[in-house]
Amino acid sequence: MKKTMSAIILVVLVLFLVKNCAVWKYEATVNGHNAPITVRVSMSGGRIRNVEVTKDSETTGVGKKAIEMIPRRIVEEQSLSVDAVTGASITSRAILAAAEQAMQGGKVRTERFKNNIKTQQAEDESLTADVIVVGGGGAGLAAAVSAEQHGARVLVLEKLDILGGSTNVSEGALNAVDPKRQKPQGIEDSVEKFIDQTWHGGHEKGDMELIRYLCGNSMESVEWLEDLGAVFKDTVSTATGALFPRSHYPVTPSGNSYVRVFEDYASSHEALTVRTGVEVRSLTVEKGRITGVSGVKKDGGTVTASAPCVILATGGFGANKEMLKKYNTGVWAHVDLTALGCTNMVSCATGAGIEMAAAIGADVTGMSDIQ
Repeated sequence: MKKTMSAIILVVLVLFLVKNCAVWKYEATVNGHNAPITVRVSMSGGRIRNVEVTKDSETTGVGKKAIEMIPRRIVEEQSLSVDAVTGASITSRAILAAAEQAMQGGKVRTERFKNNIKTQQAEDESLTADVIVVGGGGAGLAAAVSAEQHGARVLVLEKLDILGGSTNVSEGALNAVDPKRQKPQGIEDSVEKFIDQTWHGGHEKGDMELIRYLCGNSMESVEWLEDLGAVFKDTVSTATGALFPRSHYPVTPSGNSYVRVFEDYASSHEALTVRTGVEVRSLTVEKGRITGVSGVKKDGGTVTASAPCVILATGGFGANKEMLKKYNTGVWAHVDLTALGCTNMVSCATGAGIEMAAAIGADVTGMSDIQ
């Protein structure tokens, strides 16, 4: 009798251990931003042990960032209601939906994981720097790195959870007169030719002083990026919309390669601080000078930052329908631009920085020159 009871207890114990220690894996596929995404969820003991995206075609620097961040958040918070990655919300929601479907396919009750919502206590912050850069896209990060290289303490404030803005989804072409690459291809070029084509390509409306500066210094920008770690192809070509073969392309496709170089630089230089998830909403003006900015974090807390220099690098307004209606008085006046799509990162190109500056009396120019 004792042996029988012992055997029964042993069987029950083994079944308990199998149920609670064995790792069960479930998988599901849903539509992502670019194509279907497949997610595998590993569980044991009633807990989510691992979430892995096993197949995707999402964009580097955008959807790929969500693939990095969302599975980790699900495991850490044991939740299917984690915050989406701002700027990659479609991919974020796809991963969460696939994870839920995978678990349901394995007969896991997902209600408690959906109801497990982490709340954050809002905290207000006051920050200081020598230079504040509003916007962590290609232009903002370039400005931030340059300022740090010149000895400044720099603070970058980006409203999304990811850096790079529309640069992430650009081709990454950078035009410059470059004899080292052009001559072996039989291309005869000059800075004056570059200036002339830029002037005529802009319908003779450009600021010639700025055009000369742009064309005369663009090769230095290529070399500066190379010094930071960017790698360009050995040949040049003609980018879409360009007039001459002087377009430099990174070996790793797309403008995201520049963003990764800037991110690597920031991570290894303490004087350059990057804060994501901070939406700057106003500029601080004291005695006729801009002395800082104020904004809001995702947790609802405020950020007040002060600096003697503020750089606005907040992008354009291609995704702001009201601004498109207001400023579309140029060559596209006969077209309803609001009915067209936008190839910018739509969560970036809202014109917020332009409106922010105009609110304190800044002038605007070239607003009808919409691409």
